[in-house]
Amino acid sequence: IAETDPARRYLRATAPSQISNYKATDVDDLEVLISAEKGIVFHRSASRESVFFFPPQNIYSVPLGDNGSNRGRLEALRKTLGWESTNPRPEEEEDSPR
Repeated sequence: IAETDPARRYLRATAPSQISNYKATDVDDLEVLISAEKGIVFHRSASRESVFFFPPQNIYSVPLGDNGSNRGRLEALRKTLGWESTNPRPEEEEDSPR
């Protein structure tokens, strides 16, 4: 856990993440903000850096994915805490571009 603010009901933590088949790991940030007034929990998980497929930083560069680790982390947190999903798509649907 990197930061907490009980007055705002906010938490920020970090987690290691493997980037596709890349040999290095990245650090992801996980943030949770609870809105008691609205009865909603806002949460996100995102990579700090993007790793690009060669050629680097070119208009045709393709960022490497995280194999769904950020979404999986949020879904595991939601299910563990018994939170209801407001996601409009079915949970079984894969997190892939169309």
